[in-house]
Amino acid sequence: MIFGKETAMSGKFNILIISLFSVLVIFGCSKKEPHKKQDAAEDVNSAEIKLPRKAASLDGLTYIKGQPVTLTEGRIYIVEYWATWCMPCRKSMPHLTELQKKYKDKGVTVIGITNETAEIAKPFVEKQGDAMDYTVAADPDLSVSKGYTIAFGQQFIPVAFVIDRKGDVVWVGNPQQELDFVIEQVVEKGQLEPEALAAAKAEKQKEMQEAIALLQKYFEAVEGGLPVKETRPIAEKIIANKTLPMANILFFQMMRLDPSKQDTELARKYVKEWLANPEEQDIIMMDVAAKVLFDDGQINKAVELQEKIVSMMSGGGKLDPNAQLYADMMKKRLEEFKAAQNDPNKSSRINK
Repeated sequence: MIFGKETAMSGKFNILIISLFSVLVIFGCSKKEPHKKQDAAEDVNSAEIKLPRKAASLDGLTYIKGQPVTLTEGRIYIVEYWATWCMPCRKSMPHLTELQKKYKDKGVTVIGITNETAEIAKPFVEKQGDAMDYTVAADPDLSVSKGYTIAFGQQFIPVAFVIDRKGDVVWVGNPQQELDFVIEQVVEKGQLEPEALAAAKAEKQKEMQEAIALLQKYFEAVEGGLPVKETRPIAEKIIANKTLPMANILFFQMMRLDPSKQDTELARKYVKEWLANPEEQDIIMMDVAAKVLFDDGQINKAVELQEKIVSMMSGGGKLDPNAQLYADMMKKRLEEFKAAQNDPNKSSRINK
């Protein structure tokens, strides 16, 4: 094993969990395009902007997929900003596709906008196929972005703007957070109720805290010397939670424990199931799979998977601090895997 023991106890564990949760769900990519200075009223942080606010026109976009969109009273729109190099944007695409299909007959239109040129974005969009099954457009000169990401002070993507039937922006945020709840409210009730949104946020926060507490319980039990027969039920309960991606974090941290404390049988089983139907945007699980493959002697396959992770995380955009720390960790891991390929003592383990 080429990695040193990493403790799962104390505050360091909680910091790691929160950081990884940010990488998985919350983090975004910094927009590469420099924002031109706007009027003082526009140059503000989104948290300071009062909603609802009249939505800006979408005129001036270059359409890559779907028909041109004109904001029409009586319809609802999800305007989402993304980029080809932005990994969390890719993870949001199937979700946006599901929302478009679910609410298409209820007057909802999803439109994804990139500030890249159509020439750059089109091949990517075509490759996504049905996974990106909604309207897509390019705004390289920022003519439309001036009324959205710039006006609302949004420096990170993906970011979505929900426009209600009155033509007002009623919500701005990461599409992987409260978007489902917001759209349901706007579609079914005709408006977004602040109290209901606050309650939904509180419920999600509670779910995350409970999931983190369960992870803490598992690793305290493992570090406390409890046998696998007693710790595995806790791990299986974590895996069963499909709402939050905590199973991935469970195995990510588990594979950094002393080998004697790893539930390698459970890890191999989970990785085998994942490899049978992998999610290409799930970098945490890709990393776990690479580590399991490496420890099983399949070093070349581990290197191949780790290279894919590094490539995905270095697509050209600036990552937020948590994501950058993780990206640096992945690069270091790749270097160690490659070093093992040339290690005479491990050459017999390499899967050629």
